[in-house]
Amino acid sequence: MFLSILNVSSYLPTRCVTNADIIANIDSSDEWIKSRTGIAQRYIANGEDETTTLMSYNACKKLFEGVTSISPNDINCIVVATTTQDSSFPSTANMLQNKLGIQNGKCFSFDLQAACSGFTYGMHVINGLHMLHRRSSTSPFRALLIGADIMSRLVDWSDRNTCILFGDGASAVLLSDNIADFSHISENAGIIGTNIIANTNEVGSLFVETPLGNGKLRMNGKEVFKKAISGMVQMATSLIEKNSIALTDINWFIPHQANIRIINNVADILGVSIDKFITTIEKHANTSASSIPLALEDAINSGKLQRGDLVMLLSAGAGMTFGGVIMRY
Repeated sequence: MFLSILNVSSYLPTRCVTNADIIANIDSSDEWIKSRTGIAQRYIANGEDETTTLMSYNACKKLFEGVTSISPNDINCIVVATTTQDSSFPSTANMLQNKLGIQNGKCFSFDLQAACSGFTYGMHVINGLHMLHRRSSTSPFRALLIGADIMSRLVDWSDRNTCILFGDGASAVLLSDNIADFSHISENAGIIGTNIIANTNEVGSLFVETPLGNGKLRMNGKEVFKKAISGMVQMATSLIEKNSIALTDINWFIPHQANIRIINNVADILGVSIDKFITTIEKHANTSASSIPLALEDAINSGKLQRGDLVMLLSAGAGMTFGGVIMRY
């Protein structure tokens, strides 16, 4: 069996910050922000006590509440995709494993840093680890992939070009290759193909200043905008070619939620109706590595995404990093 998504759950901070809250401190307007980005609000972490580890744990706690047949001690692997680790070491994933009480003697955990492409990079890596596991074992493989970021701590709140774009959040995805874990799953469900790449010619277009821990996010918006569009279009094209799947076969596209105009442009160039693109940027803003799984959960909970649907995930992130996944949900 392919590695398949069993459950998705998210955690958002309780503090909701609207455009009206932001424009009180910068020269902008609600209409300008919405027209340029599609964003109406975002959630911001509550003080220093709301850490990336804690948000990840809260997302995982909800995740396991929705899957009674599996406990944390059944997990083989934890990958946390994040740009905002609580500390240099131990990793956020190590601290999350400890907080979940996983002491089964088989679980390993580590962080992965690919900025806003962290979730698709994580899917690529975990799928590869699953293939290695299958070569030497017949036991089930179950993994947690978490996308979690507190972007508000990197943002310069006086910079109107960047402070309007970002929000905080964490999402957890439980993946399994054990068909007995699923109450219902379609034939041939699971990850079909993945791809990741980095175009480092644009490494300076989106970055965080030094010193580490005190630097602020800086961005060349025009360059990031252009490269994000072209990179995601190229990723989508390469995925369908490598996996012999037509774009018309894809039921849903779930892109990184950076800017609604980026998403619209990707849809136009690919010749795909925007109605096939899941978007949640209006209520979450850009939550970096958690944006795709937040949109994935929204698609499931709204009833749009059904078991058996073919889904493409697409991302672009600082670096510039690009990732893509084709899977049957």
